[in-house]
Amino acid sequence: MDRGYIPVLGVEAHIQLQLENKLFCGCSAAFGAPANSHTCGICLGRERGLLRANPQAIDHAIRLGMALGSNIQTELSFDRKFYTSPDLPKGYQITQRSRPILEGGFLPLENGSIEILEAHLEEDAAKTKHRPEGMELDFNRSGQALVELVSAPGLHSGREAAQFGRRLRALVLFLGICDGRMEEGSLRMDVNLSLAHGDGRPATPRIELKNLNSFSAIEAAVEYEIGRLEMALEQGEALYAQTRGWEERQRRTVLLRRKEGAEEYGYAPEPDAPVLDIGHRLEALSGMELRLPWDLQADLVRREGLTEAQAEQICQHPRLFGIWERGRREGAESATLASWLLRECLALGDLGVWQGQGLAKVCGLEAQGRITREGGAGLLAMLAKQPDLDVEEAVSVLGLENVRDGQQWQGAIEAAVAGHPQALEDIRKGKDKARGFLLGQALRTLGGRADARALGRALEAYLAERGL
Repeated sequence: MDRGYIPVLGVEAHIQLQLENKLFCGCSAAFGAPANSHTCGICLGRERGLLRANPQAIDHAIRLGMALGSNIQTELSFDRKFYTSPDLPKGYQITQRSRPILEGGFLPLENGSIEILEAHLEEDAAKTKHRPEGMELDFNRSGQALVELVSAPGLHSGREAAQFGRRLRALVLFLGICDGRMEEGSLRMDVNLSLAHGDGRPATPRIELKNLNSFSAIEAAVEYEIGRLEMALEQGEALYAQTRGWEERQRRTVLLRRKEGAEEYGYAPEPDAPVLDIGHRLEALSGMELRLPWDLQADLVRREGLTEAQAEQICQHPRLFGIWERGRREGAESATLASWLLRECLALGDLGVWQGQGLAKVCGLEAQGRITREGGAGLLAMLAKQPDLDVEEAVSVLGLENVRDGQQWQGAIEAAVAGHPQALEDIRKGKDKARGFLLGQALRTLGGRADARALGRALEAYLAERGL
């Protein structure tokens, strides 16, 4: 279907800042409270008064700008954005139209970087849920502090858009300004998409893909929409600017509404929020060292010898990177540690309060052949619940120590062969699967408590002595 059209994509990310209180009032910003229990007259739009922006929200935005290399305003001002919506009962949203706190900057990607046009502070609207009996509104989210970050239209595929999302999530997590929980709505992504001719002329109007709440949804929705637009052009279908959503079950985008242009909103300066000098806050934060995930990732590849994929995965979350650092400090070899971290540790899911205590010890025991990989995974599950667990004692009490006695290995191999004579015949006929079968039987005889690789070498030596 491709007739030479070029997909042109930009991303708008809504970053809910990790704060104790909302942007302009003292209501709690905690997630998960009973509906409409964290509200007041200010965030419900029923009261007017002098508005002072949450200082921590300002600091979070400044730190994001420092990480992106943005131009950061030294004066903070707000505007009203007027529109009618059930989730905005006062009829306007407090945002930054005329002077966004951040302008410019770049977010590094796998191959190059993407320009950031701006990022502005604003208040969130209420959360809406559509039910058969009608719309349900939860104003706990109303008034929470957001940074809306807008990229340049410099992406060209669903994969690139998803990578933008991953990089941005890793950044806000490492900065500690957002918890990145897309499933809870604390990081929401919209993608603006159109097709262009090879010479850059627009071929379609701009389509907004709204509220994509996972990286897989971002990639799938963009690729579907590219295909839909190409087919519409092929068939001569009339196209118009619109907002669409992603239906995960049906794996397709659906029309939500015709796209509103920026000119359809009314804007005016916010009279209740005076211009605020934030130069002193910028100066105080300017000397702070920032740990940027892409720099840490490059170090893991260059200094530790990890693959790009391993390094990127470890640097997706500061918690995971912290466990990596602890393991290395405690003597775990880098390749072994990465393997355990990205398999067994991630398989645990919820790590509780565990910060990596004992992981290096488990890696060492497995490398020495003292425990099996399965036994080590069990120890990690225990450490996640009991971080102060004595690993050596647990190995002894639970009987996880591998059998390393050569005579016991020999006995297990002989028992496996004696109990399955057909396996020897199969090996003679060149059926190598029978070797793995015998190894499995020998391991079973030893209760699984043996280094499978070392036992396999012993089995091969046994068979070689018999010309097999």
